[in-house]
Amino acid sequence: LAHKRRGHLCKKKLPRFLVKILSSSKRIVRQMVLLHQRLFQTLAHRQAWVRIRTHNRIRPLLQRQA
Repeated sequence: LAHKRRGHLCKKKLPRFLVKILSSSKRIVRQMVLLHQRLFQTLAHRQAWVRIRTHNRIRPLLQRQA
């Protein structure tokens, strides 16, 4: 709570245009983070898919050996 209050006070002290820039940059950063999360999710999904595919390719060979 105290930290939030301090931040609010700091924001009040700052000039309006600086506050605007900060808030807009925060929004941009959040959007970028969301984009990165989505990208990482798709990458992880693709990696898992490749792993599953290779596993399915390898499994018949192992069964043939055994």
